[in-house]
Amino acid sequence: MKKVIRMFCRTSLIVLLIHFASFGALAQNASVTVDTARWNENKDRLVVKGRSDTLNLVFLSDALTGKELATAQADDDGYWIAKVNGLSISPCYVRAVSGGSTTEARVKRTGGNCSSAGLPPELTASVYTNKLCFLCHGDEGEGIIGSGGDIQGKSAYDTRRAIAEEPVHTGIDVTPQEIKALVKFLGNPTHLPPLETVDFSDPEQCRICHPRQFREWSGNMMAYSALSPTFSALEALGNAFSVSHGGSGFAAGDHPTALFCQSCHNPADTLLGSFPTLSDSNGHALRDFATKAGRGGISCDICHQISGPDTSLGFGRLGDGIANTAFVLEPGDMKFGPLENPEPNPTHGSAHGQDINMQDGYLRSGEFCGTCHDVRTPPDANLAAGVDPVTNEPFQRLENLFTEWKNGPYGPINNTVGRVVTCQDCHMDLGPPSPAGSYAEGETTVYPRPRYVFEREEVSTHYFTGIDIALIDFPGQDDEERDENGNVIGQVQRRQILMESAAEIAVSAPANVVSGGIIPIMVHVTNSGTGHNLPSGFSQERQIWVELIVSDNNGQPVYESGTLVDTAHPETGEMEPDGNLDDEDLRNLVGPNGGSGVIDPLTLEADVIHGPDYNRRHEDPPVYQGLANFGNEFIRIPVDENGEPMRDDQGHFIEEEVFMPFLSTHTDNSFSIPALKTVDVRYDVDVPIGIEGPLQINVRLRARAFPPRFLRALATGRPDLVNEKMVDRNRIVDMVSAAPVNVQIQ
Repeated sequence: MKKVIRMFCRTSLIVLLIHFASFGALAQNASVTVDTARWNENKDRLVVKGRSDTLNLVFLSDALTGKELATAQADDDGYWIAKVNGLSISPCYVRAVSGGSTTEARVKRTGGNCSSAGLPPELTASVYTNKLCFLCHGDEGEGIIGSGGDIQGKSAYDTRRAIAEEPVHTGIDVTPQEIKALVKFLGNPTHLPPLETVDFSDPEQCRICHPRQFREWSGNMMAYSALSPTFSALEALGNAFSVSHGGSGFAAGDHPTALFCQSCHNPADTLLGSFPTLSDSNGHALRDFATKAGRGGISCDICHQISGPDTSLGFGRLGDGIANTAFVLEPGDMKFGPLENPEPNPTHGSAHGQDINMQDGYLRSGEFCGTCHDVRTPPDANLAAGVDPVTNEPFQRLENLFTEWKNGPYGPINNTVGRVVTCQDCHMDLGPPSPAGSYAEGETTVYPRPRYVFEREEVSTHYFTGIDIALIDFPGQDDEERDENGNVIGQVQRRQILMESAAEIAVSAPANVVSGGIIPIMVHVTNSGTGHNLPSGFSQERQIWVELIVSDNNGQPVYESGTLVDTAHPETGEMEPDGNLDDEDLRNLVGPNGGSGVIDPLTLEADVIHGPDYNRRHEDPPVYQGLANFGNEFIRIPVDENGEPMRDDQGHFIEEEVFMPFLSTHTDNSFSIPALKTVDVRYDVDVPIGIEGPLQINVRLRARAFPPRFLRALATGRPDLVNEKMVDRNRIVDMVSAAPVNVQIQ
């Protein structure tokens, strides 16, 4: 990740909106009518007379957060009192001031000695320092804005008049229409003053002009990346393990492997140098040191300040601009976007995308995502050759998502679908059930509307839905509301829809079997709806498995695989079975006492043995029973006294599965299902003598972001970060089921 300093960003003011029911209710379920409003100079308050069907009235709210700022209760005469900053009253003008002396707007009073009676109030923009008003209003004459708040005129003018020259007057009635016009002026983000210079803008600032994008982003895993307790705990445990075994660690900023994970999870603080050295961290998780900019994770400015790939050779990089934050990040005023011919922008210092370093289409490319969604970790230091002994690559492929897409049927190399379907086409489009690359069409949504007309274009969403959801209280997770395009907005609901569309499953078996014989069952699982392997990403800790249950005519199981059993987990405080199967481990591996087994938080070794559902298809000869799990595996290959990987009598590497990346010398990514491929899983099920038929076969494909055993290892090692409540939130997703198959017994 290369940093290029070009500093000029801005911060925002809090904008207050006054809501009146004559043009919208003040609060939900409240009906309010404003008759008159009067400014009380002595109390510096706006006094409003009206009627309400509720006693309490939310009078002011923060336009950015919706947080209640003032509540006034109606008295017996029907008055509410609330303080309004930025308004002043005179016999001929009601004036609003935004941002100190930067910009003002005035409503001209009609009648009396002010102007011809009967004229509607007009809002006149008076520019002091922000010349960019001419972008919307033109450059000649006065710009007229109607009382409805819409831009009606074509010009603005510069008065450079001191605001302090006009005193505040007392006892003058103000109509609701006048206040409405001024409040719309105060709520218009274009009228905010220039922002102060910072490296990374607060996403709340971006929200002012891009509310839809902010709303979608704020609940996704990009916003969660720096705060994730599972990530923080895994990083902390791995760092402690590395240091205790003579390594240099990778979680603090004073050595070559420093901040390996943070550079993608929190690029802002990585570049700003916010993290302590290893000796100063005192065991704290690095998220404890994150700044406000860093806590936003992959915020607006991270993606929209990337100008192109970093093709330099570096730690785990091959010079191809892929993996391990191989991007050029340029903090500053320039915001890079997808528009080919962007108009001048009154909010940023520069227009979107107009920069000599910007590659055509880079922000829309798979390579853009590949800078973080391939992760290459160094091989184990004990290996003399310094390479993964199986792949002969100078790294392990911890995450292989981009490479799977690039080499797959949707990518540019081996494309079989007729066009390249990018990451954005699936994760920034309308999403399932619409076909990949289906975008809503509309004008570029920037608030307020400028005078020039945008071309209609594809509207990209910013939900970035995947298999992960937040395991802590976090915005936008469980919400069945729908957005303007009719899409559900909650990440839990969106994940369900996404996973249901990812795969297909079918089952085949003979129509008849003999008592005491074997039912040969074939389950066919197809990765029909993803552009990469299934599962992908951190695929060694993902679980996608087949649940198969063969039942007799009374519904009693004859054979089952992929099922779960409720047990206690005293290591994380669950002293008795809690009735929740989502937090139970699969039974292919169990502890010595028959429980789920645990991972030692210090050694990271797992105390497990083969369980009743262990996959025996790789035995010699194969036994077609046991769990079919498509998650990939961490493999440790022991070495001899010379550091060479050990082999068995047939010349094969001696391999053992481990459950933490810090113990592995090879990541086996062969279990996941490539895009558009089908995997056939065979089960040979014994038919008990004397059992009554028909037998029924039920099959479904299930998924989970993390194995509970993995989460409980994090919880026992870092109970300050992960706990049993988070394990319970790690819900199973039922992806797809096959139609039941009945088998008669002869």
